[in-house]
Amino acid sequence: MLSKEVDGTSVVITENIFGNLKYAFAVSACNDHHCSDFSDPVHITTLVGVPEPVYLFNVNLIATDKVELTWLEPVHPNGVISHYIVSYRPENITDSKWKNRTVRGLRTTIQVDCAEGASFFTYVIRAVTTNGSKILLGDTFQKRFEMCRKFPGKDCGENRK
Repeated sequence: MLSKEVDGTSVVITENIFGNLKYAFAVSACNDHHCSDFSDPVHITTLVGVPEPVYLFNVNLIATDKVELTWLEPVHPNGVISHYIVSYRPENITDSKWKNRTVRGLRTTIQVDCAEGASFFTYVIRAVTTNGSKILLGDTFQKRFEMCRKFPGKDCGENRK
């Protein structure tokens, strides 16, 4: 907390508070000799904020052309997470476009098109909260992963119907 005087009034600034949480504040006035009793607490709920990045984002190879992405909710979601946006694209294909997927849980499976000649893919995930009609996108968490080549002991997707 930071204490300072503004226009002759003592002000205390509280830092590092999070969105969509209820805080209680009580006040006690002090001079050189004595402090008063604390006031009754005032309860304030902060506004919904931008979510922090997801936690423990993992990419697990299921087949040559398929991965399972898993993650945990942000430590400080700053609101109720409505969904996640997972984006991915091949890195080594010129002018490749990001593909987006809306996910309501904490995992998804993505199958990519290896016919394009891609070998490395970038996966990005963002948590989403809403404040009224305003969508708040969290910071991204990104992983790069090699795919589309045969790995020993893995199903290469060649026998699919």
